[in-house]
Amino acid sequence: MESGQVQRYPRATSYAYLLGGLIFILLGVVLLRKSSEWWTGVLLILLGVGVLVAAYYSFRYRLTATGQSIVIYDLFRGEITINRQNSTWRYAGRRRGHEATTFTLDDRRKVTIYSPQFDIRTYTENR
Repeated sequence: MESGQVQRYPRATSYAYLLGGLIFILLGVVLLRKSSEWWTGVLLILLGVGVLVAAYYSFRYRLTATGQSIVIYDLFRGEITINRQNSTWRYAGRRRGHEATTFTLDDRRKVTIYSPQFDIRTYTENR
């Protein structure tokens, strides 16, 4: 990955979330029409809305890593800038087959980045 290039979740993941959310909502609407299965329909619709939020999040999340900083645009936490002056980092090990690096910012927020999805080597190798 080139330094400074914007990285996102794979589009296939985002579209899979979108399709799954729509399927859950459609199934919920169908079950709402049956009077005995209304509660299952409501639960499926709520699950579908949650999956649609995950789809929107995966479409909007962006990460840019350079040798000097990492800039993350997170839908729920806003823009987070990680650099040498405002953070410390440590290798957090492997989780579910992914290498994780955890950054602790000066304001005590923690950000974990999983390396197969997002390449941050340009930042961590220069440290």
